[in-house]
Amino acid sequence: MDDIKIYHLLSHTTGLAPLNRKEELNKLSNHLNYIASGELEFLGKPGEFFSYCNDSFLLLGIIIERLTGKLYRRHITEIILNRLKMYRSTMSLEEIDKFDNVSVPYHHNKKKELEVQSWPKLGNYEVGGGIRSNVLDLLKYGILYINNGMYDEETFINKETLQKMWQNPFKIHEQNYYGYAFKVIPNYNGKTIVEHGGGQPGVSSNFGFIPDEKLVVAVLCNVSGFDVADIWIKAVNTALDLPFEKRRNHFIKGKITKSLDTYCGTYTSLEGSCIDIKRENNVLILANEEKKDQLKRYNDNLFVTKKDKPIYFYFNEKNAWAVLYGARMLTRTKKGGCDE
Repeated sequence: MDDIKIYHLLSHTTGLAPLNRKEELNKLSNHLNYIASGELEFLGKPGEFFSYCNDSFLLLGIIIERLTGKLYRRHITEIILNRLKMYRSTMSLEEIDKFDNVSVPYHHNKKKELEVQSWPKLGNYEVGGGIRSNVLDLLKYGILYINNGMYDEETFINKETLQKMWQNPFKIHEQNYYGYAFKVIPNYNGKTIVEHGGGQPGVSSNFGFIPDEKLVVAVLCNVSGFDVADIWIKAVNTALDLPFEKRRNHFIKGKITKSLDTYCGTYTSLEGSCIDIKRENNVLILANEEKKDQLKRYNDNLFVTKKDKPIYFYFNEKNAWAVLYGARMLTRTKKGGCDE
């Protein structure tokens, strides 16, 4: 791990596969001990693969605490939330209880009915996704990015440093790239799209901006697992006067040489994700506990779901050894299927 640099942590290119979540840990120092002594799965060398790993952000939080001598949440509140007057954005569940006019989080139960969900206690994972916010505050935050690091005539960060977050991003596959904590599409109808989504039990979100157009868009929903990214891109399309149904990705068919059997198997991560890739007749089927989806083939590595979500396979000499599912790489296992 000596070769891992800060930019690898920011871009999720450390080579670490997703780790088992330890939400019971509430001190970042304890999390450092967990990573140092725990079971780790390496996908490759730093800079070789992209795979989202929440623990990368926790390590960044540890660096911030050591450099500042302050708790991460206190430092972020002081230098960002307070300075941008984001007074209804907080990491504190106690503060949420003191606010009026707060959304109620929901999730779908086993009967597919909406059910109230308590705000989750994330422990150390608040570093990577523990700010509870609102659209108006997020628009204030977005002004930093479209205004070259300035807000209310005050410079928060050097323009060149800020733009490193989305310039020269790591290519994941096809038109998909990842910068420093931002997904990037360098050429969306001639414009650069910078965005990031997220979710916790009871909430779904997508935030981003188009620097060339000085446009900031934020979409929040108080239901788990809702496809707010689809709403987000439709809002962007409307603002850019593009067709409402235009999608982020435009996949082009390429060379196909591999047998469908070379993809079949169960793919898992220590974080708990599991998918089965099966062959039915002459197509691949992706199955997990939530759904079953037929995949459309574009080339030897790329398949796409019915909702245009890319599924990207990585090969050794003969068979696929890993798959990028969403933003996480899952590795092939010799164990039984997800339902066993």
